[in-house]
Order: sequence, then structure tokens, then C-alpha cells
Amino acid sequence: MKKNKFNLNYISIVLLISFPGFLVTGPFLSELSMNLINIIFLYKFFKNSKFEYLKNTFLIYFILFYLYVFLTIIISDHTEKIYLKHIFYFRHIIFVFAVVDLLKENKNLIFLFYKALVITIFIVSIDGIIQFFFEVNSLGFTKIRPDRLTGFFDDKMILGSYLARFLPLLIALAFLNLNLKKINDLIFGILVIVISFIVIILSGERMAFFTSFIYLISLLVMLNYKSLVKILSVFLIILITSITILVSPTLFDRYYQQTKDQINFSLSEKNFFNNFKFYKNIYATAFNGYLDSKVFGQG
Repeated sequence: MKKNKFNLNYISIVLLISFPGFLVTGPFLSELSMNLINIIFLYKFFKNSKFEYLKNTFLIYFILFYLYVFLTIIISDHTEKIYLKHIFYFRHIIFVFAVVDLLKENKNLIFLFYKALVITIFIVSIDGIIQFFFEVNSLGFTKIRPDRLTGFFDDKMILGSYLARFLPLLIALAFLNLNLKKINDLIFGILVIVISFIVIILSGERMAFFTSFIYLISLLVMLNYKSLVKILSVFLIILITSITILVSPTLFDRYYQQTKDQINFSLSEKNFFNNFKFYKNIYATAFNGYLDSKVFGQG
């Protein structure tokens, strides 16, 4: 029985630490790994009577949120299109508890996941840098646009978004692993954080860059460090950002000129959405959808 439990835990751990890498390949492997982790957790849940998870306060909020999602499906005008996508949303709830269960049973899992995430982000970032300088990445994928990077994502311009979403987690795990006294791992982690932020800028994804920039500045302000350390860190982030953008005319055009051309903000504008030249119809449609269903949305 112990051997079986060990094998199941081992499979779940391997799938979990591989999850960031699976996301690079597309939705299939990441969804498959998440569902397998869920199935193994449910097997252990019923076999070992781990009913204490049912008493968790967060489960109540998760269930209420799922009921809210389910209700939006029923009342939506696009039920047929979103039904299958949303009806199985509960798998994310199970996944949260599956990860919590793995963390309880494996004390070193956080550090293992941290190392796997650092390596994954490092490889993805280096590949993005290669594509920036040589117009083609390590797998032969070429740029779709001169001002955007795709890296391993081929024709999908989501390299910056991928890195931006993992950046807060990477930083959080770096802080959690500070007490492990493994200075080499910490230094490499900090280096990867800096490189990934630079690649977010190089990717040309403005939303990914702005959210990452605001997150880093806000984090430094809230951290309990000396004021001098905070000021120097903020200055370093601004310096890295400025140098990265200014050394490339393409990036300068992307972040400054294109943004300026697409946004002509004026408080005197009768229709607020006219301030956004290329996105006014999208924003107006979203706002009108909100007005039609302020509580439950459009699904």
C-alpha cells in the first residue's frame, strides 16, 4: 500500500513540476496533467477518507463561485458556445486542494517546483532573446511581426504574457526558499527574474510589460526593506526598462509611438471610447454587455 501511495505521489509531483513547461506546448499536456493530478487526489481522498478538506472555508467560497459561473451559463445568450468550457470549471477547485495535499505530504515540493520553474522560465527567456537578435528562435520559429516576439509559442504572440503571469509566482517562491541557505539557487533565481523581465519588455506586449512594471514597483514599496534599498531597486528597474526600450528603435516605436497613435485621450471627448482609436468598438461592446447584465455578465 505504501509503495502504491509513493508511486501516486511521485506521479503527481512530476506532473506538477512539469506544469509550467507543459503550458508552453499548448493546452493539451497542461490540461491532461491537471486532470491526472485531480484523479489521483480524488482516489486518495476517498480511499484515505480525507474529508477534512470538506470543512475548509475556502471550499465554500469556491463552490459559491462555481454556482455563480454555472448560473451565468444558464442565463447567457451564448450558452451553447460556453457550456462545455465552463461546466467543468470545478476541476480548478479540485486542483487547488490536490496541490495543497501534495505540499502537506512532501516538504521539499516547494523547492522542487521552484527549481523547475526557474529552469523553465530561463529556457523560455533565453529562447526569446535568441529570436530577438537573430529573427528566429532555437526551434526555427521566425518573428511574425518585427516588434513582437513569440519564442516557443510559434504563431501565438503570448511570450510576454506567459512570463508576466509566472513572474509573481517566481518571486514569491524565491522569498519562500530564502531560508534554505542555498545561495547559488537564490542568485540564479534573481538572475532569471531580471532576464525574464527584460524579455517581457522585448516581447512587445504592452499589457504584460505594464502589469509587470507596476507589480515590481508596488512590491518594492511594500517590502519591509530600508528606504535606500527600495529607492535603488526602483531606480534599477526604471534604468533596465529605459535602456532596453531606447536601444531598439522598434521597441521605442512599439511602446511610445504606437501607444500614442492608438490613444488620443481627451476628457472633452463626448464618447469616452473614441479616445481609443483601434479598440473603441471592443471596449464599447464590452461596456454595453455590462449594462445589459450588470450582476451576472454575459457568461
